[in-house]
Amino acid sequence: HPAQRRFHESPAKFRLFGGAAGGGKSFALRWELVCAASGISHFPCLLLRESFPELQQHITRFREDVPNSMYKWNERDRMATFYGSGSSLKFGYTSCDADVNRFQTDEYGAIGFDELTHFSYYQWSYLRSRNRSVSGFSPFMIAATNPGGKGHVWVKSLWIDKVPVIDPISGRPLPYRPERYAF
Repeated sequence: HPAQRRFHESPAKFRLFGGAAGGGKSFALRWELVCAASGISHFPCLLLRESFPELQQHITRFREDVPNSMYKWNERDRMATFYGSGSSLKFGYTSCDADVNRFQTDEYGAIGFDELTHFSYYQWSYLRSRNRSVSGFSPFMIAATNPGGKGHVWVKSLWIDKVPVIDPISGRPLPYRPERYAF
């Protein structure tokens, strides 16, 4: 689809694929991470959902769509390690803000959030600190979402309105570079 093509071709560090249900957003998100993990040497990737049952749908579709000859599957860690590149795609979830602590010592070249408006700004911001340059490639974060959800306001601020999120404690705008965000 043309919208998927624009999503894949965007050079922005933070890309958001939004719209109504059925537009191929989750598929595009998953395949962007598969392409990065299978094509870039030693480039760890992470795909997130809000809950484990939602995450399980991604795992099932990944295992149906991607030939198992391309990767070794680790069920305990919910992670595919790609032959040839040595890169990985880990599947995780964060039901609440405290869940991001599971990723405290991790670093990922690419992080994908499915249904970004289901996540809090804190979860996004914390995981952004785990998005680091690895293997000499620029890190990036991608997301897919429908309108609504607890994160609707902050997502709309950054990608649609192009204004910074306001810190709830200080009342000041948080650091923001709008040119890095593409919808």
